[in-house]
Amino acid sequence: MRSRLNFFPAPLAGGGSVALSSFGQFYALRLPAYQRVDFRAQRRFELSRGTLRVFVDVFNLLGWRNRINYAYDVRFATNGALNVTRRNGESLFPRLPSAGVTWDF
Repeated sequence: MRSRLNFFPAPLAGGGSVALSSFGQFYALRLPAYQRVDFRAQRRFELSRGTLRVFVDVFNLLGWRNRINYAYDVRFATNGALNVTRRNGESLFPRLPSAGVTWDF
């Protein structure tokens, strides 16, 4: 597994160990492809005192889960070795609707 983070055990002065991390090779970690479809519908009304626009937006219309990072579970085995498990971290915004009105005068 290529990782941007490297984990290693470090001894403590009072006994025992702690897991430390350091950065590995830059750009070694790749996230899955980013996919997103946005939608916007707008209606314009010409008024005597300007223009009124009403719109509805949907960010990420299809609800794709775009990964923005990974999380790591780091545990010590009984023999003192580190077990590192990478799991999916956070995702960018899910489907996000919004609506608004603008008035140009």
